[in-house]
Amino acid sequence: MVEYETDWSNIEVAPLTPPDFQTHLNYVLFMEKFSNGLNIKLNIDIDINTKFKKTSLSKKLKFIKMIKENLEDEYKKSMQEVEFAKICSMWIPVKSYYLIFNQLLVLCSLINNNEKNLNYSHKKSIVDFREMIKKGIVFSNKEEFNKIYSCLKATNFKTKIGDNLREDVEEGLRIKGILKKLCSYKFESYCRERKIESFRSKKDKEKKKLFFDNTEISLFEFFYWYRIKANYKDLSFLDQEIYSEKISQFYKSYYSLTMNFYNALKDLINDISKKRLGETIIE
Repeated sequence: MVEYETDWSNIEVAPLTPPDFQTHLNYVLFMEKFSNGLNIKLNIDIDINTKFKKTSLSKKLKFIKMIKENLEDEYKKSMQEVEFAKICSMWIPVKSYYLIFNQLLVLCSLINNNEKNLNYSHKKSIVDFREMIKKGIVFSNKEEFNKIYSCLKATNFKTKIGDNLREDVEEGLRIKGILKKLCSYKFESYCRERKIESFRSKKDKEKKKLFFDNTEISLFEFFYWYRIKANYKDLSFLDQEIYSEKISQFYKSYYSLTMNFYNALKDLINDISKKRLGETIIE
């Protein structure tokens, strides 16, 4: 009987991390690193006084304070208990979004000098802020955050197969991959809202064309679309068997990413509130 020597170097090991989770982990890790040191400035002159009182902002400012403190408390606990991070990871996309959303409402009301902006819907707040970026009313020190793309252009970005699963990917390619993913989320939401299951009819095909021709996307929408996915249980990859260290890494990175955006928006809001109200309003 002939014995064969096993070449262990050629034996493939099954991946321990589900590919959908690895994709999202890579995107969150990149966004955390890319947004580090994010700074947003106002590019227009504004009136000294507001047309409304500071008390009008009280409810939103209270929400912001409560959500931030809750996120901080959970983060501190997760540093002591790794398993706790897995529980928190289920909700951080939602909580992070609502923190940023309420900041955007305060920001829009201050910039537009309009108390009614505090009642903006989720979509309206995103659209309004995107328009501010587009018109150069606000600008970031990170150039990619100043860019707005049509979903048609974003979905046609050229990316390499498997890049979403690789940890080390060139910055430009990673950004393109993230924008394509956000556009796919946006399109899924569009279809869900209109109860479109296929595009066989001429009418639905036209709707699809209009969507990609007329819909825009930016990196600033990251939190909004991840929150939508979480609400519809599309972040089901978090329910899979994943090493605690990996899920903890996802959670910690998402938290840091959130704080990067929170601090950038906080500084911008306080800069404007000092002119509008004569004081800072977010600690």
